[in-house]
Amino acid sequence: MPHSCSFDWRYPQQLNRHSSAILPLPVDYDAGAFEGTTIVSYTNTTGIALSELFFRLYANDPGLYGTAFVQILDITIQIASVTYVLYLNDTVVLVPPAEPLHPNNEEV
Repeated sequence: MPHSCSFDWRYPQQLNRHSSAILPLPVDYDAGAFEGTTIVSYTNTTGIALSELFFRLYANDPGLYGTAFVQILDITIQIASVTYVLYLNDTVVLVPPAEPLHPNNEEV
């Protein structure tokens, strides 16, 4: 029987970045699976424009989580779907915003 849980992930000062994500996840413990939508908010505090955003998918590292994995079905910035690229055995996802993310601007 699926159960519901929610994670609220916030790293307001880690590595000079401001980001947050809220993940409402229906979990099916019997099947060992979950499905959900993540909304990530990121503020560029680097002082330079960013034309690429990188995210780690730690669950896709078999050395850490065995056969567990995260599958991305779609990435949307504002209202537009974007093409993303997976690297390093699907443990890193590169997301190119339509326009560079300027310092102190936020993408959702």
